[in-house]
Amino acid sequence: PRNKAEIFAREFNRVGVPLHVKRESFYSATEISDLLSLLQLLDNPMQDLPLLAVLRSPIVGLSVDELAMIRAGHREDRFWAAALQFNSNPPQFSGRAEEIAAAAHAKLQNFFKQFDLWRRHARRGTLSNSVRAILDETHYESLVLAQERGEERLANVNRLLRLMRQFDPYQRQGLLRFLRFVEAQRDAEAEEE
Repeated sequence: PRNKAEIFAREFNRVGVPLHVKRESFYSATEISDLLSLLQLLDNPMQDLPLLAVLRSPIVGLSVDELAMIRAGHREDRFWAAALQFNSNPPQFSGRAEEIAAAAHAKLQNFFKQFDLWRRHARRGTLSNSVRAILDETHYESLVLAQERGEERLANVNRLLRLMRQFDPYQRQGLLRFLRFVEAQRDAEAEEE
């Protein structure tokens, strides 16, 4: 039941029966996608898709409504520019829209403050240490563990950290080299299928 393996795993897990199935791809797992999007963003913040993935992920936790509000004020710019503008000068609303804008502003302020530190750390330190610090600061591992199949998801995060440690000796080119490696791995998995 190739296309139904995920459904079976979810139902077996729900009733407490362990079932391990081969998933689509290690790199397509939500937790891996979140972290890789963050790495892409650390490398170049002017990328809309990785930025939206990170903002929507548990790392930042913006809702769809909050993202729409950010975009509504600045449709012509890249999302990074729209988010910066929203953060520095949030629009004034009333009622429910005001609550959404306030929540989005608070989350963005926290994210931009953290992001600057993360980016500096990624440039100066090793890749695995940088990501380890981000995981600790955001409590991402706890969030992953609390989700359905949390132990599997946490094992994926740890596997990604082990891969990053292999690139630590190339500290000066660690992030770029690692992202190229991941892209090659994704391409290889697609060819196998």
